[in-house]
Amino acid sequence: MSMVKVEEIEELLQEIEMLRMQLNRLTLSKGILDSEVIQVSQKLDELLNRYDSYRRVPFFSWMSFVGVKKAEWRIT
Repeated sequence: MSMVKVEEIEELLQEIEMLRMQLNRLTLSKGILDSEVIQVSQKLDELLNRYDSYRRVPFFSWMSFVGVKKAEWRIT
């Protein structure tokens, strides 16, 4: 499993939000069957699937996944 930085996840979330807003605008102006709407929807699906794969990692594995050392883990 490769390391994923918190900044990379934050960037992914920003891109997801940008595409979500773009998809909403396109859908309102062109309808759901327009080829551009479908392309943006498919790209958004890809990004959401990538984000979901990060979220499926168990907590302690995820902490390592994003580069947090065991000594830094704190359970509150």
